[in-house]
Amino acid sequence: MSETIETTTVPILVELIAQGRPNRPGKNINPKYITVHNTSNVSKGAGAKAHSKFVRETGYYVLPNGQKQWVSWHLTVDDTYVIKHLPFNEIAWHAGPGNAASIGIEICMNSDGDQAVANKKAAALIAQLLKELKLEIGAVRTHQSWTGKYCPTLLIGQWAAFLAMIKAARDAIDPKLDDFIISQDERNEMKDLEPSDEDLRPEIDHDEVARVVSSELRTQSAELGAYSTALETFNALINKAAGVHEHARPRLFPKGIDYIEFSLKAPTELKFIIAGPKSRPSTSSSPEVPHQAHEDHLSGEADGDDSPSGYLDPEGDTVPEENWFDALSAPPVNAQLVMPKTGLWTYGSASKRWGIQRTIQALTAVGQSFATKHPGVSIGIGDVSKQGGGHIPGHKSHRLGVDVDVLPLRSDHAKQGVTWKDAAYSRVLTQDLVHHFLTNSVFPVRLIFFNDSKVKGVQPWPNHDNHLHVRFNLDVV
Repeated sequence: MSETIETTTVPILVELIAQGRPNRPGKNINPKYITVHNTSNVSKGAGAKAHSKFVRETGYYVLPNGQKQWVSWHLTVDDTYVIKHLPFNEIAWHAGPGNAASIGIEICMNSDGDQAVANKKAAALIAQLLKELKLEIGAVRTHQSWTGKYCPTLLIGQWAAFLAMIKAARDAIDPKLDDFIISQDERNEMKDLEPSDEDLRPEIDHDEVARVVSSELRTQSAELGAYSTALETFNALINKAAGVHEHARPRLFPKGIDYIEFSLKAPTELKFIIAGPKSRPSTSSSPEVPHQAHEDHLSGEADGDDSPSGYLDPEGDTVPEENWFDALSAPPVNAQLVMPKTGLWTYGSASKRWGIQRTIQALTAVGQSFATKHPGVSIGIGDVSKQGGGHIPGHKSHRLGVDVDVLPLRSDHAKQGVTWKDAAYSRVLTQDLVHHFLTNSVFPVRLIFFNDSKVKGVQPWPNHDNHLHVRFNLDVV
């Protein structure tokens, strides 16, 4: 949780290292110096926020001997933010001997930042600290002055100009200053430290910190990319699930959506939970609805009606649902099989003979090619989908306009139903019908369910003695 210290000179965002972390020893100091660093990281995005994340959540790099070197500092500055990581009365591990009595400030040098603005903000910050601590300009020191390390890399060559900028900023501060960076509690706890070797040893190797921060930025970029991709997929799913299609029929959740959960475990895992009304029974516990479509009468009429004949199996269609993800990319169910068509006849309700364009085109093509080879023989077509897609009572599938119920063929060529066990059933014609579906050039077939084990190219499935279930392949749409 962050807060902001508002001052007339420079606002400070407070994002403290958590108490108890190894890079927050918690020992009190009485600061007599201000030590200036540059981050030595020119990577895009390596600004104050990235370094704040590092020092709070990571806080170390690994030495050649495999040991962790914990580091910390008090403030990070870029062209947008000044972020505070430690109370000013606590030691930070940044400059070896300078740790015992100095406030450490890191000035960012990311290539997508404005360096002049960052330097100016740092100068104003240091000026106010000097004013509050009643320190002179000579109390501002480089990292190099403590350990010999060449830092701050950008400012060493222009140190005198930077000090002049600080002095000008200090002189501009209202002598009646009444808003402070340093709190009264911090002042009360400022004490001269008798440092241990452990306190004076750590100093920042900025190249190592830069390596870790840059790695974290790459990971963050991958996470953002994953999040963006996941969000696009999620939006597509919501649009398909709850969106209104061409004929105002939501595809997956016709009764609406009550609950949505989206979580991302970047960069490889994401989870969606979308739930309909709570009163709606779950799929696993719902009783099967009687298969009304297969109770429709069979006739030679071009457009049968809905009167039941009881000829087809009444137990219900248990064909598994289409892959749920197909629903994201499926074309609209907006094409109707309108009779008459060469080589085809229909049974059941015309309201259930809607498909995607390629399904209807494929049925038409199969009918024509089969009629050319077998004059006088027609293929019986039953349920496909309802207009706009979605659930049809009695079917777990038939939602996306790519599932088609087809009657097996009879040896007497009559436009009537038949099971593969009946004497009137023609295995030869039915086998050739399957072959025509599997080899059609309009829309590849994914599977065909039918219970005659001697017909090649089909799979058995309960309640499919009297009809073939043809599913076209949405993967190629």
